[in-house]
Amino acid sequence: MKKVFPWIVTLFVVVLTGGIIAACLFLAVPYWLIAVTATIVGICGIYLLVRLLVTYIQHDYGGFSRLIWTVRRVQDGKKTFNDEEAGKVEESLLHWAEKHPELEAEACRYAGDLRFAREDSRGAESFYQRALRTAVPDSENELYLQHRLALCHFRGGKDRDAFREFEALAARSPFFSIGHAAMVEFGWCTDPDPEKARELYWQSYLAGNESAMANIMELEWFLEHGADKTARMEYEGYMRCCHNGRGLRAGVPSLRRAAQAGYVPAQFELGTLYMEGQAGDSLRQRRTDGMEWLRKAANAGYAPALYNLGTYSQVLCIHPETGKSCQPVIPGTRLYKNEDRKNCALEGHRLIQKAAEAGYIPAMLSLGNRYLIGDGYGRKEIFRPDRVMARIWFSRAAEAGSPKAVEILKKLG
Repeated sequence: MKKVFPWIVTLFVVVLTGGIIAACLFLAVPYWLIAVTATIVGICGIYLLVRLLVTYIQHDYGGFSRLIWTVRRVQDGKKTFNDEEAGKVEESLLHWAEKHPELEAEACRYAGDLRFAREDSRGAESFYQRALRTAVPDSENELYLQHRLALCHFRGGKDRDAFREFEALAARSPFFSIGHAAMVEFGWCTDPDPEKARELYWQSYLAGNESAMANIMELEWFLEHGADKTARMEYEGYMRCCHNGRGLRAGVPSLRRAAQAGYVPAQFELGTLYMEGQAGDSLRQRRTDGMEWLRKAANAGYAPALYNLGTYSQVLCIHPETGKSCQPVIPGTRLYKNEDRKNCALEGHRLIQKAAEAGYIPAMLSLGNRYLIGDGYGRKEIFRPDRVMARIWFSRAAEAGSPKAVEILKKLG
């Protein structure tokens, strides 16, 4: 029906135009008036047709975008599917691949991601191989597919094949060197080499992979402070779950044991998982446990924990010391008293600044943005915009190695 509707409208406009012209002729209207009338009606009809076609195309491709969004939510652990639901999504993606050949690589890629998220490595590998046949060599999509194939082999127990593929991929694109770095750090199919792993993590971060910063901070903490052998083994089990595609939730038990054994980066990771809804059951439990674990890591001086604790304090209006949420003015909303919001914002700012002073790049960027635009809540009495301070923090982040800070400084002039 959607395909026929624009043509029905076109036919209606043509008939209407013809009717108006016939009426003008029957009523002996001057020819110039007929021409003007026909031109106006014709322009309106063409405009209407173009609008309908654009709407149709946007709606058509919008369905594909919704499928991609659904698969990404499954990957992030925010949505679960049974076999029937997953089969329908996969069938829809394959339908798109047949309907629009230019979308085949992308459709097969996300069908593979769906299989991978549901722990079907063989199915995922077949889709990735199919997507590679039409992927542009050395493109971001082709490199991503090669990375996912290496993860499939790693999950399937083919550690040596995965190691060779990760190593080759790191040589081609530093952005994807994070997989090779993890295998080098924990000694999977090679001798453990933390220094080389740190170098690979930094290469990935400098290439634009911001997720590598968490690995950098964890490794630097381990090299400086060490770790209990049992705690380190449990943390390694958690990292293996992350890299073999079993997912964050599957690694939570190991991560919790590492955190309970006193490994500070594990405490930070566990607290963050609770706050992001990837661990725990009820919202109250997630908030309470999450803030508690983050406070433990922050009290040990772990910069990422200080930053996250300050950010959650500002965004969720939670006091970082007690972990208690402020009472909203209207129950069920996020409308808080100005005094409560101001106190949480100031306390969060103090923690973020402490993390920035400890050399944590995301905290430096956050402070730079805060000073650049103000408090973000529309109340300038809390944080007034200060371009001088913003430039100082962006410069510090750039000196620490942040590519994003370099770009911002160029725009600031």
